[in-house]
Amino acid sequence: MILAVVPARGGSKRLPGKNLRMLGGKTLLEWAIQSAWDATLVDRIVVSTDAREIECAAYSALFARTGPNPISAPPKPLDVILRPPHLAADTTPMIEVMQHALVEAGYPDTLVCVQPTTPFRTGALIDAVLRAMGEADSALTVYAERPTGEVYVTRRHLLLAGRLLGPRCVDYER
Repeated sequence: MILAVVPARGGSKRLPGKNLRMLGGKTLLEWAIQSAWDATLVDRIVVSTDAREIECAAYSALFARTGPNPISAPPKPLDVILRPPHLAADTTPMIEVMQHALVEAGYPDTLVCVQPTTPFRTGALIDAVLRAMGEADSALTVYAERPTGEVYVTRRHLLLAGRLLGPRCVDYER
């Protein structure tokens, strides 16, 4: 199973409420969820947050697609994982957030990190990175040999070993 994890904490000192900021008619959170919904290889989505406002926004995005007057066909499953405060600090490493999601989501095989702060990523890009990864243990989007933050893919065994990226990592050039 391939799980998309949208890490969206509530606190941000530099830009308060950034994950719920609007861009082109949608919040950054909605852009991340939409790209995960559009990725054909992703089976399930979880939003990892410490904030009730983000939880409500995630479920509102789902309701807009599945409620009484849905805007399109029902998407793949979306759930919210509430993180404890110690996993929502400015200094919390992403590995700890992803490990928490791994456990809470029942140990899926592969996790895709879909950060709201890179809103121009598409479902097609997520699929392309997953396909390029093949049998490798991790993959990420890069531009000029530098990570872009758009897509990170990690296998379960790496997270259990305390790593996001492994020795067999595919750099997907943007």
